[in-house]
Amino acid sequence: MQDPAPNIIIMMGVMSAGKTYVGERLARYLSYGFYECDEAHSPANVAKMRAGIPLNDADRKPWLATMAHKIREWDANDASVVMTCPAHKKTYRDTLRVAHVQFVYLNPPRITLDKFVASRTHKYMNPKLLDSQLAIMETPDEDENIITVINDRPVNAIISEIVQKLANRYVLTCPLPQEVTVAS
Repeated sequence: MQDPAPNIIIMMGVMSAGKTYVGERLARYLSYGFYECDEAHSPANVAKMRAGIPLNDADRKPWLATMAHKIREWDANDASVVMTCPAHKKTYRDTLRVAHVQFVYLNPPRITLDKFVASRTHKYMNPKLLDSQLAIMETPDEDENIITVINDRPVNAIISEIVQKLANRYVLTCPLPQEVTVAS
């Protein structure tokens, strides 16, 4: 028997992997709320990233604790939320596994990442940070039960793949897509 769908879905991956773009559309399709975890960074972290200085574990620790607290609150209130979080390291992911959480790892090829970085404007993420994020990104192990999606196709195809992979693991209340059409 399949488990019920997770009420928290974390879109993970390096900067410009499509976490927000895909996550917002997945949330809309599933009728979940959406939360952009970048909004919870401290002013000091934002200043470092704006300057192109990579965050370290000490910088991320209070931010991850805030995210874990939010996940606990959402879980306690039976809220259904798609949130973004790079979750570069297994220890970061373990910090966030405080409730019924499903990670979705968006892992586009480097050439796609470079195109995404070149085409986007972010209020503080310096494009120079991509290499440092790729350097610390720990590819999830099988035992982490993470859905991995190669984000190199149109968003509707990505959403369709994610929903199908969720349906293979959980009981979903939304219709299964032939191919999802999600308004941009």
